[in-house]
Amino acid sequence: MKKVALIAMGLALACLATGCTDPKVTEVTEAINAIGEVTIDSEDEIASANDAYASLTDEQKKNVENYGLLEEANEALSQIAYEELTKALEVTEELRSNYYAQYYDMKDLDRASEAAQSAIDGSREDEYIDALDTLLGENEAFESFLDSKEAASYSRQTNSGEYPFALEESALPDEWSFEPVTMQTSSHPTWVISSRDATDLPPYVNFFIDGSSRNYTYEIVNVPTTEITVVGENGTPQSALVNTQVNFTADFDQSVNQDPNKELNERPAYLFVSRENYIILALQNYDGEDWYVPYLSYS
Repeated sequence: MKKVALIAMGLALACLATGCTDPKVTEVTEAINAIGEVTIDSEDEIASANDAYASLTDEQKKNVENYGLLEEANEALSQIAYEELTKALEVTEELRSNYYAQYYDMKDLDRASEAAQSAIDGSREDEYIDALDTLLGENEAFESFLDSKEAASYSRQTNSGEYPFALEESALPDEWSFEPVTMQTSSHPTWVISSRDATDLPPYVNFFIDGSSRNYTYEIVNVPTTEITVVGENGTPQSALVNTQVNFTADFDQSVNQDPNKELNERPAYLFVSRENYIILALQNYDGEDWYVPYLSYS
């Protein structure tokens, strides 16, 4: 018994001499050091270090010399989470401005964004991470829905205003030059151009059908969002949402200088931006079909 006591005393003296540390304290110290540079992905490491530190006795906690690093890590993570949560809310609002958002069930997204905003407004830092994870998941699902809707449309949204698929007239080149995306029958224009020959004359549009054309004036107006069907590159009918209508008017005496296609040319057409970001002039089919032929701007 005396021998055991002497061994224990010797170990105690050795610890005093060499700075022997409690294994639990060492474990916590190492967990804190392992955190390194704090990012939003440091959440699990910091949470693990927090739990390990909380499991120590008050006496053991006094011996965790790098506890200040853990405090700094918690503060840094809270700030990063706040910034990321703010960005996620901004993304939510941007996605809400998408035309197709009106067709999405917003219930879960509303709940997630309200919880996130409430956490920020109340400075409840302990809720930031969970609120962020939830909102990011809802944003991802919402964006996936919008992407699928956009992928199904031939046209692209250009703004979040009253006319979301409008093409600003300023975006058009001064002189037009449109050709069909794919070859059409001989009934269709092979080339649609505009030109201005004098300062006191309006710009004229010409529809070249079978090599000839007459002058037409045009007016561009915005109309409520309208769905048309276009048949483009792959020959498959596809929906296009439009807001910019073009009205053409013959600028010649039909009885003297006839154009057999006058009535067809004077039908309303539409301008829009394609999904691939090209300017498109959609003319109604010239063979009696009820779909539109996309003409691509080469100006």
